Amino acid sequence: MLTTTAASKSSQHLRVSTSRRENDHFEGLSVPILLYAVEAVTDKRPSTFVSDVLPFMTTSMTKTAAAPLQRGKACSNCRRRKIRCDGRHPTCGPCERTSKADDCEYADSGRSRVQGLEATISRLAARVRELERENNSSSVPLIEPYEGSGQSPPISIRLSSPGSSPDSSNSSPQVTPANLTESSCSATPSSASSSTDVQQEEPRLPVSKLLLQTFQPHASEFGFFLDFTRFYDSAVLPLPIGHHLRPCRALLSAVYLWGVHLSQSETLSSREHIFLERALRHAANNLSSNHPQKILHGIQAEVLLCLYFFQTGRFLEGRVHCSSAISMVFSTGMHKIRSMNRVNVPPYIALGEPITMLPPPESAVEEGERILGFWTVYALHNCWGVALGFPMTLPSEFPGSQIDTPWPLELNQYEQFPSELQGSFTVRKFLDDAVENSYGEFSTLSMYCKASILYESAARHAMLAQADMQPGDATRFTQSFATLNECIDRFISALPNITHLEMVMPDAIRTNFVTHTLAHAASSRLNAIFAETNEQSREKSLAAALCIVGLIKEVDIQNFQHINPIIGTLWMSACQVMTCEVARLRTVRTIFAPESFADEKEDQLMAAIERCFGAMAMFSLDCPLIGYQLTQVQQKYSRLT
Repeated sequence: MLTTTAASKSSQHLRVSTSRRENDHFEGLSVPILLYAVEAVTDKRPSTFVSDVLPFMTTSMTKTAAAPLQRGKACSNCRRRKIRCDGRHPTCGPCERTSKADDCEYADSGRSRVQGLEATISRLAARVRELERENNSSSVPLIEPYEGSGQSPPISIRLSSPGSSPDSSNSSPQVTPANLTESSCSATPSSASSSTDVQQEEPRLPVSKLLLQTFQPHASEFGFFLDFTRFYDSAVLPLPIGHHLRPCRALLSAVYLWGVHLSQSETLSSREHIFLERALRHAANNLSSNHPQKILHGIQAEVLLCLYFFQTGRFLEGRVHCSSAISMVFSTGMHKIRSMNRVNVPPYIALGEPITMLPPPESAVEEGERILGFWTVYALHNCWGVALGFPMTLPSEFPGSQIDTPWPLELNQYEQFPSELQGSFTVRKFLDDAVENSYGEFSTLSMYCKASILYESAARHAMLAQADMQPGDATRFTQSFATLNECIDRFISALPNITHLEMVMPDAIRTNFVTHTLAHAASSRLNAIFAETNEQSREKSLAAALCIVGLIKEVDIQNFQHINPIIGTLWMSACQVMTCEVARLRTVRTIFAPESFADEKEDQLMAAIERCFGAMAMFSLDCPLIGYQLTQVQQKYSRLT
């Protein structure tokens, strides 16, 4: 009786304690463990009190013991507290009993409310930090649009100018290369926290203007043929990139790339690879866009990328973009602008239809841009085809492929371009010395294009020259050689005196300088074919090389901050001709007068070579290609000294 009473009291005490403490002592414990706990309290075997204890166990405990919850199905709160969860939705039993219903969340239900709140707090905190930085100093973040793709990090450039104001719709900070600091260029997540920044695919307006203004003074040297004023005005419009009123993405990215390359800012230069990746990506996708100017702007972008790669010594990539540009101008019929010989069959249809024929121009300026675009690409292919060893061989006699586009004018002259003017066999007539009344045949770009044609023709003749030609072939080659030689001499005599160009714009002076150099390089290259067998040809080739060096003396090239990179190839060829002549003179002196000293001619050649070295060294800092060429000719020259 006493034992029963004691057991009853113990059971009653256990029931009251369990009810009062919300089953905390038993939560998560199995039935056998509870029974041994009872034994410890009553000093009796657990089997004696099974019938007494089990009625007081909660229903949830019984269910839990009967059907354990699968691993990973417990709520986050029970896992954190390390108690047993019954997996009930939307709120489990333990959380409901402990008034923690708000913390009861399951992993398989997506991002929890707490996680969402934490993410919101983090985003707002990052935005607050960004606004605080903008209040302290002008911050111009450049955001890589493909964040998270692993292609490139976002750019953030902070301006160190203490008095500048934050960027706004009415005013923007004055950005110069001098006030860009390396420490302020950081790729931090906070710089991309704003939704507008994440969607940005180009620099902010102050930096964009800086890059455009950096590129503008040297645009013509690197093949920019569009009206730069119109281009600039449309580029800075407050419209998203890719809008039809702005330049296409490929062109804008290519100009930004050149602006970064030409800038004196280490901060921008350290991000040049990001701009290059973006320009290449947009150029590759240009033709699949719906921009109304994708053809003309795409050609311009290919020209800029081509010269960028040549400038940096990446010849294979430059050749690819050069080939793309020349293919586009011929496939779109730009060699037939204002042609009186237009044919209905488009050229090169063996590989399918051309890309598209350009619609009629909307204005005289737009037509002028197309004409300038064709001749820029044609001259580019002529010069670099020779420099890389693959002179252009277009089937000019094939119907539809001959060039009829008139010679280019200065862009501001196209408003007065005669509407009735047409062209026919433009290049052939020039080489055949046919009488022309072509409008603008003596413009700066026209003379440059003609010089490139002569340079390419001389190189092609050098490739065709063979010692074992058949008599008939030798006769035809000699006649062609003489005709081209006369054409080059005639062209050089028609060039304006380069010392009388002080009043001309700086870009025109640089272009005229390259034109003169190209013409003399063509003469030297052509006459070098017979230099070993004909003294007259050797002297003429050497005289042309000396004229190239003489141009360096006549023009103050120290004012040329940048120059067309083809000039390095022309200077290198002149140095090679003069070096060969010095070697020949020393060989002759060794045979006939071994005790004599160098004569005046040899000293003159040595001085000319060193002057050319100095010019190449001046531009080698900005042009790795010229630096490489300088190393090559110096190695050959060192064998003489």
